[in-house]
Parts: sequence; structure tokens; C-alpha cells
Amino acid sequence: MEQAAKQALAIYETICATSADRPLAFQCAEQMWQELADWCAGNTGLTQLRQASPEVHTAFLGQSVEWLNAESRGHSNFRVTSTLVEAVQYAIQAAPKPLSTELVLTLLTELRKNTITRFYFPFDLLLAVLTRDQVTEEIRSELRQLHLQYAPSPTGKIDERTLQTRNRLAELMRIEGEAPIDPGRGPWSQIVFTEIGNKDAITRAGWEGLLDHCRTLEQTVPGTKWRKRAQELTLALAESEVGQTLERWLALGPTPGQPAGARSPIEDSSYQKGVVWCAALCGGPERARAIGDFAIACLRKIPMLGAVSQKVGFACVQALGTMESNEAISQWRAYEPRSSTQSH
Repeated sequence: MEQAAKQALAIYETICATSADRPLAFQCAEQMWQELADWCAGNTGLTQLRQASPEVHTAFLGQSVEWLNAESRGHSNFRVTSTLVEAVQYAIQAAPKPLSTELVLTLLTELRKNTITRFYFPFDLLLAVLTRDQVTEEIRSELRQLHLQYAPSPTGKIDERTLQTRNRLAELMRIEGEAPIDPGRGPWSQIVFTEIGNKDAITRAGWEGLLDHCRTLEQTVPGTKWRKRAQELTLALAESEVGQTLERWLALGPTPGQPAGARSPIEDSSYQKGVVWCAALCGGPERARAIGDFAIACLRKIPMLGAVSQKVGFACVQALGTMESNEAISQWRAYEPRSSTQSH
């Protein structure tokens, strides 16, 4: 294997040394594809890779992220980077299958940490050659963290290619027999709706009505009409029971069962703002503490992504400010200055 690694390194160095004349300017797409195909067919480094043994293909793939990271830094070696991408594509296709567990884990870990390099790396091709049989718990952990990086924006926007990658990651990391999340639900709302689904028909209808109303709250602070309707729906279900139930749902946190880097998806946050305000309308120190803890979880920062759920976190702060209890005041004072600063 040491010899294969040396040959892979020699091929990489040849690619670096022979990519200076890679064509870049074209009159049309047809000319581009033809000239690039001709150039790649004659490039010494790519030819050496095509003629190499399967062991060399595997060794080349194992070092590919490190090499791409080095050459793409600062976009200074675009020609070399482009040729390396084609070499990696070939190595993925030519390396013996299934790829070893160690190799897959190494690649996924490096690509998770190097988001810019992943932009160049043929990541979708790598995912395409993986099978669910290859997924160990360590690999599944990496897939889950990568899946979070392909999440929709807090408003639910996601482009088609990103969605396809995210769906493939979800397919690979799924555990056999694990119940899938229902369409239109997130991890939090799935738990909530599963719970009310076990209630009698009349009670279930009442809860569904309240949650539907919660979802209509678009702004951070509800108007008088929204509050009045929320109180009517709460009273119809029994206010004390509603307060305790909402307190329990808030105790789940905004992203129950998810890795630390998860943000609250729109499928959950669209309900959570209203639930927070309904809990505040129920009043009581227990609800104030629950809202305060939920605020902490929502406003926690995720590196390079922002808060877990900024709008819901701000709704918590505003809701605490309307509650008439010493507990609510102490919770509000802990967050109000910070939220005011962040919202400007």
C-alpha cells in the first residue's frame, strides 16, 4: 500500500506540473467540451491515473481532499484544481467497490470539515457509489452532520441540487425500521402530533385547532385578535391541561433528538412561535421557566450558520416580557438586552 501511495503522489505532482496549458477560453459550449476532452485525453497525469492499478486509484482517492484543499485555496490554481476534480471523478469510479469503511469515513470527515473543498469535490458521485450496507455508526454520524449542512434556510428555501444531495444523505443514514418523519413535519412537530394523535377524536380536534392557530403567527409578537382566539381555543381544551402540555413540549427543546449543529426547520419553527405565546398566555412561573429555557436553546449560536432559531428565540423574549410573575421578569431580564442588540 505504501508503494501505491507513492505512485498516487507522483500522479498528483504530474497533474500539477502539466495543467498550466489547460484550455480556459471558448466560443461556445460545444467547443469547450471538445477541447477539454481532447486535452484530458492527452494529459500525462490523467493518462498515468487511467493506467494505474486499482490500489493506486484507492490511494489517490484517499489523499484527494487534502490535495484539492491545497490547490483550491484562494482560487489561485484553477487549472490544476479543475484537472484534479476530473482525476478524483475517475478515481471514485475506478477504485474497487465497495470502498473501505476507513476510506469512506476519512473522506466524509474531511469533506464535512472543509466546506469550500467540498464545493469542488465530486461529492454527489461519492454518495452515489456508497450503499446503506456500508454505513457503520461512525459513518452514520458523519452523514447526519453533513445532512445538517444541506438543510433549508430558516424560511424553508433550498435549491434543487442541494435538495437532491440532502435526500441522498438521508437515504444513506436511515436506520432500517426507523419510522420516517411525516411530510410537513420536523423532529419537534412529529413528536407533538404523534402525542395528540393518541387522544380521543374530540380532544385531538381541539389540539389540532390550537396548533393550526399557532402556525398562523408570522410575526414575533401577536396582535390582539390572535391572542383572543388563542385564549378561546385554550379554554376549550382546559387551560391547566394546555399549560402543562405546552410546558412539556417546550422542554423537548427546538431540535429534539438532533445533533448539536441542527437548526430548527421551518416545519417546526412555524408552530413553535405560537406555542411559546400560548404558554405565556397560560401564565405561571413553570411556563416562564420553560419559555426561558427554550429561549436559551433557540438563541444558541451554531458556527457559520447562526442561531438555532432566532425568530422563535426573540418570540420567547417578547412573550416573557408580557407575563406577570417574578420568574418571568428574571427570565426576561436575562435575554431582553441581548435580543434588542441583535435585532438592530
